[in-house]
Amino acid sequence: MTQHHYTSNMMKGGAMIPETLALLREWHPGVSPEEFTNTVVSQNLLGKATRARVKDILSRVFYRRLAVPGLPSGEHIRTLMAAGFPDGVIRRLLYFHTALADDLLYDFVVQRLYPLYHAGRLQLDTSDAVVFIDELISSGLISPPWSPNIRLKTARGLLAALRDFGLLEGHAKKRFLPTHLPLPVFLYVAHYLQEQGIAGRRLIEHPHWKLFLVKEAEVEQSFLAAHQEGFLGYYAAGGIVRVEWKYEGVAGVVRALAAGTHRTA
Repeated sequence: MTQHHYTSNMMKGGAMIPETLALLREWHPGVSPEEFTNTVVSQNLLGKATRARVKDILSRVFYRRLAVPGLPSGEHIRTLMAAGFPDGVIRRLLYFHTALADDLLYDFVVQRLYPLYHAGRLQLDTSDAVVFIDELISSGLISPPWSPNIRLKTARGLLAALRDFGLLEGHAKKRFLPTHLPLPVFLYVAHYLQEQGIAGRRLIEHPHWKLFLVKEAEVEQSFLAAHQEGFLGYYAAGGIVRVEWKYEGVAGVVRALAAGTHRTA
């Protein structure tokens, strides 16, 4: 069983989409953190942020989400940005990266928001996130326990991030937006699962899809759409699922998307 590590990073980091996009446009995987920090400061990429604040954003947000071994590289998102893919696609890819890098965000969506959404809940408020954090503390999964102030600020950060990433809307009271899994985002996630050695029915059932609040039937529909578009082969009969991959991993399908004419928002 995977050991999850919960942090209060959402309290300070949040979605930070404009900052992340500004950094991505200038970043290259080969550049050292120190050199990139110098570039960000000298070119004023983050406005009037101090050097200390730049280093904090890079370490807490940018590198943690987009430059960690074993997780997809932010270079893939930059490739799709350069190819002209729309905001709806880029925003959801940044969300996927953030959820993979932040166990609290991931588990809050998969374990709490997904069931609430499919039970018919229409809106949320900060108390939903606070209760979830309290349960983690009570279970000994957050130790030492966070103070009430940290719990509240982190809960607010979680919901604000999910609003910025496009799953929720509203201010004090957040409302669920309709589920939406653009084909390029589906392909990105599916090929990441391919890299992880996930196969057969497990591809449909994997909890990563719950991050987008979609049910297994909707995942299967996305596989069929990808099959019809020629991105992969999808065959299902009697509960047996077989996928014939045309591209190798995330890098392979991103190259195909960037070279093609698919611009599904």
